[in-house]
Amino acid sequence: MFRALLQFSLLLWALIGSLLLLMLWAAPQLAGDEQVIYAASIAGKRQLFIADLQRGLHAAFYASPGNHAQPSTAPRSGAVVFVDDRDGESELYLLPRGAKQARQLTKNTHQDLNPQWSPDESRIVYQANPQGIFQLFLIDPQQPAPQHIGGRAAAMSGPSWSPDGSAIAYDSGGEIHLYDLESDSHHALTDDDFWDKQPVWSPDGASIVYESRRGRSWNLHQVELAGNQTKALLRLDYNQQNPTFTNRAGQIAFQSTRQFPGRLYLLDLHPAPQVRERALPPPIGSPLYLLFGITAVLQPNWTDILEPDWLR
Repeated sequence: MFRALLQFSLLLWALIGSLLLLMLWAAPQLAGDEQVIYAASIAGKRQLFIADLQRGLHAAFYASPGNHAQPSTAPRSGAVVFVDDRDGESELYLLPRGAKQARQLTKNTHQDLNPQWSPDESRIVYQANPQGIFQLFLIDPQQPAPQHIGGRAAAMSGPSWSPDGSAIAYDSGGEIHLYDLESDSHHALTDDDFWDKQPVWSPDGASIVYESRRGRSWNLHQVELAGNQTKALLRLDYNQQNPTFTNRAGQIAFQSTRQFPGRLYLLDLHPAPQVRERALPPPIGSPLYLLFGITAVLQPNWTDILEPDWLR
């Protein structure tokens, strides 16, 4: 009886596996503009995941003893720079596309956070606090020797490159600022009574989207660089954070606490702002988890989706 039951179970699992493989084989090819990398905690550990939103597939992106955060993908090569605390400090690591092991870029006794690739992939800007407050630094991924930039006494964080690589947007003192690399000059884009942070440059270079806390929640706002005109993109009673422009014109991805755990949403700006939810993380118990080797989902403990970044 036991042998017959075991044979039946093995046959059933083999049939399920064959059906899943057939589904994957018959599915459309991976669409380059529908991939996103993100950080999320599962079973108490924050790791990087990658998702194909067209087919609803999700998989572990990179595994190490540390916690991972703030992934940024290179515009052309697809290499990912991210934060890893495996040695007790938040350091920058670089994982080239197709590589199995990440290469450590920084090693020190302070925090290195928010890395962002330059448009030509020659440099990475990030924030670090070797003197106690966060300042901006540049690093060449081929010759990792950090260079302090900006020269301001005030804290600087959340850097974002302009599409032409000539300037960096950042937040300081609750306002959004611009730093021009050629002239070594700064000027403020926002000046209000609210807390503004985490700027993201639009692909056309005409505007910057950022988070603004007005009332009890964070919402997305936009400033047009021609005239510094600001407007609210979303005004909701729950947090909208970590915006990133997708590969589709006029579309922004962001994380939201509209429901727990936090999920990924898409905001289409044209013809009128419209929000759509994407299934990230995927439904608990999905057999595709097991197919990609994420065994911890048998007893999942998801927290909010963090820092989504679109693969270019």
